Amino acid sequence: EQFPLTWENVELILDELRPYLMSDGGNVRIAGIEGPVVKLELEGACGTCPSSTMTMKMGLERRLKEAIPEISDVVQYLPDTPDMDEASVDEVLEGVRPFLSVAGGTVDLVSLSG
Repeated sequence: EQFPLTWENVELILDELRPYLMSDGGNVRIAGIEGPVVKLELEGACGTCPSSTMTMKMGLERRLKEAIPEISDVVQYLPDTPDMDEASVDEVLEGVRPFLSVAGGTVDLVSLSG
């Protein structure tokens, strides 16, 4: 069955999926809906799980798009994520550069937007 894109319908589909998340100590909440994009926040164990991206894309997004075809994208909302600026990106890249140099590679920040 297919549904129009509304907050209530997204909740309805998420309610189908919550038992699976809760069995792993997690949950999900709608952080917002902007046009055809649904923002979800993974909570509890799901928020810090290394498989959270897979859970989001292969589980939640797949089922939501199947039930609500108007959805163009499902993105993970990360509330405690610090704002990224050039200095913080460069700090992360500094940790990667030694490994790349061993293989003869380099990485540089070209631009940052958003």
